[in-house]
Amino acid sequence: MNRRILAIVVSGAVALPMAALAQDEEMKVPQHSHPGAYEHEHEMAGEDGAMMMVPAHAHQYNVHPAGEHGHDELHGHSATLYGSLRYGVTLADDGKSGTDNDWNLGANRGSRFGVKGSMEAGAGLTAGFHLERALNSGLTERHHNVSLSGAFGTVKFGRQSSPFHGATTWDGSQTLGGITDPILRTTGASFSSALGGPFNFAILMSANADAGKGTGSDHVEASGSLDAGPVTLTAAYMNASGLDDVMDDSKHMGGTVGGTVGPINWHTGFVSSTDQCGDDCDQERYGFHVGYAVGDGNVYTQYSELDSDMDENDKRGWVFGYSHVLADNVVVYAEHGATDMTDAAAGEVTAATTVFALKVGF
Repeated sequence: MNRRILAIVVSGAVALPMAALAQDEEMKVPQHSHPGAYEHEHEMAGEDGAMMMVPAHAHQYNVHPAGEHGHDELHGHSATLYGSLRYGVTLADDGKSGTDNDWNLGANRGSRFGVKGSMEAGAGLTAGFHLERALNSGLTERHHNVSLSGAFGTVKFGRQSSPFHGATTWDGSQTLGGITDPILRTTGASFSSALGGPFNFAILMSANADAGKGTGSDHVEASGSLDAGPVTLTAAYMNASGLDDVMDDSKHMGGTVGGTVGPINWHTGFVSSTDQCGDDCDQERYGFHVGYAVGDGNVYTQYSELDSDMDENDKRGWVFGYSHVLADNVVVYAEHGATDMTDAAAGEVTAATTVFALKVGF
């Protein structure tokens, strides 16, 4: 496994009060913590990064405003039980002639539940755990880890959020599937800093674990953040090796910049990947997200693009949406988006998705 980190990373939390969810908040690096906004995950129905161009994948950017948490004190140990139900109506058009639109009148938009806990471990240390499952037919594993924290930062072992993904995701869309990084979580050992101030970083390493790119892969990823006043900068690097018997190691570098000015929230980013679609097949992702807060709601638009050495992999998409906070942990949102891409049989197509959904959390 290549353990050399080829980039110094600078990353951060960009507050985008846009539509719907809060991020997984697993790494201590402020990973675009969009308060009351979207969660950077692509798995509304297809769990664990199953990339689909129909709403089944759509961004995990469901509504998840701050607060799916309730605390219990047991013998000095703190435990948190939380969850949310996220259902709605989805209309999907795959853009192919001769096929009907796909209506789903009760689509599961990423419902889940979990429990977190912590306890004093002596010597100024705190031990913790986190278990989370998707509420689908198989109760798919999302988080499964233990941690040890102190003045130095946090060390964590198990399945957890990907630092690279958190630092290189700029969008907050339910419908723009397939254009963002599919690595949501990975299994390994991580360290996140407790430096405080404007700069933070995280590093994660795995061996013979699911890295989101295939079983048995080894990889290292690092991310960092710099809060520079009204603007937050992020950057990250990842090297994944042993993907399979054919492909070389895949290397990824990217970052974001964003901020909030009055009612306007904005976020733009770029990622460059080598050997992502095969040997000597590179690709780039870039795009922007702009929102405007209106009372308890947020209206937003987004454009993203994926350019690959293989033209048939190219995708371009846009989204318009609105989310509204009805009460704590109750958010309703509507969104419409379209993605231009190439279908192996139908050629150039435009897949469109319309979503109306409600999230109720606890």
